[in-house]
Amino acid sequence: MYKGFLGKCGFSDYMLDYLQTAELSVRNAVEIVLYAPVSIYIKLDELKKIYESMVETAEEHEKEYCLNGIKNIEIAIRLLAEDGVFSMEESCYEGDFNTEREFIGIYASWKDVAEYVKDELEQWEPDPEERFWYHAIKWVKNKAGKYIAACEYVLVKDEILFSELQEEMEFTDIQDIVYYAPHAVDLNLPVPFKAGDILEFDGYPFGPKFRAIITEVGDNRDCCCVQALAMNKNGKWSFGAVKHGLSNRYWPMESLLYAVKPFTGELSDKEKLLLEVQQAIDGSEERGRKLWNAMYEKILEDTRDGLPEAEMRKVVERI
Repeated sequence: MYKGFLGKCGFSDYMLDYLQTAELSVRNAVEIVLYAPVSIYIKLDELKKIYESMVETAEEHEKEYCLNGIKNIEIAIRLLAEDGVFSMEESCYEGDFNTEREFIGIYASWKDVAEYVKDELEQWEPDPEERFWYHAIKWVKNKAGKYIAACEYVLVKDEILFSELQEEMEFTDIQDIVYYAPHAVDLNLPVPFKAGDILEFDGYPFGPKFRAIITEVGDNRDCCCVQALAMNKNGKWSFGAVKHGLSNRYWPMESLLYAVKPFTGELSDKEKLLLEVQQAIDGSEERGRKLWNAMYEKILEDTRDGLPEAEMRKVVERI
């Protein structure tokens, strides 16, 4: 199977080097491309290359899975030029894992949408660290002549990174609609992590950078087996499944597996507890699991979302 797509999907060097040697399924490959924070035009090209590379060897269900992804992007691109209108909203990351979304206006064509974005970028040159994006929803008339939402596009700067066909599409005259999983964060890939790794995750373009420590990897096969400890949006310490975005949820959200890398900088004072956890775990998943159990026993006693630093430190000292 063609693996050249890996270098075009926004992975950190750390993840890219690992995935180039990992065994990936067709489903892995298709979802990596579909959920990657890159242009839908790049996605379409790479999915076609994947399909061409396996068309003679893959199982029918695998070929269909890839073909569905191709068809959905093709339909989304086709809809840009269909008769109808676009509604536009602008979103930004406000901190503390919160996002704001503001209505901009209605536009008669994709050309008008693109011109609005171009004018904004020229007037307000974006900060490289700024997290903001646009939602453009294409509205077309259904068979009864009423406008319905057909597809939502997510733009970062002037590129469409994600397109999601809406269920209302089935009531239109546009043919060959194929529904595929919407933009999601639950990318289930093999990972190179091990217990005790302190990693930096980056939610760009929709969220912040933050640090976490891996406590357990398990068999590294299902979506919940890789567990990590991090400070949550309430400023407390909690565990979460890395492949599900830990406990720091915001929307939209990119999979944390794309930009992750080992953290080599200086931890802030509020994050230095990660070093104490690293020393306590000492590379042992058994000790990491013991910490997980002890922490959740304490949380369940008090019915709270995470532990303050002082209480978390007491738990660490006991393992």
